[in-house]
Amino acid sequence: MVIRSPDEKKLLRDVEETLQTLERAKMKLNPAKCTFGVEEGQFLGYYRTKEEIQPSPAKISELQATPSPSTLRDAQGLNGKLTALNRFICKSAEKAMPLFHTLKGCIENNNFQWTIEAESALQKIKKALHALPILASPIPGEILQVYLSA
Repeated sequence: MVIRSPDEKKLLRDVEETLQTLERAKMKLNPAKCTFGVEEGQFLGYYRTKEEIQPSPAKISELQATPSPSTLRDAQGLNGKLTALNRFICKSAEKAMPLFHTLKGCIENNNFQWTIEAESALQKIKKALHALPILASPIPGEILQVYLSA
């Protein structure tokens, strides 16, 4: 859980309200897992700063170091790593489609075969990881363009 507020006074009210809500729900926080008063840091696999959200550098390195899968389990692990980063990769579903087709085919037939198309897609995704965008909050007063895909 992250509590963000525009100023210190509002932050204190928000923290108090959150703690009261937790108390009413009879939930307790583990002090070893709590951090207060930070402006940036790791949170749920992302690196959060005051202005932006970036993918975790560890997750990027892990995917970059992942070799081409040789088993169904390896391919499923690769799929999980991609899922964690897909919001940062432009047209990630389109780029990863050959990987999904490879997985679908081998799950149905219980016969894993890594294809040339899947390898090409993996290399394109790894290349895209070198220039990932940064997610940032909208700037008040500026035009906000939203691109949706479903």
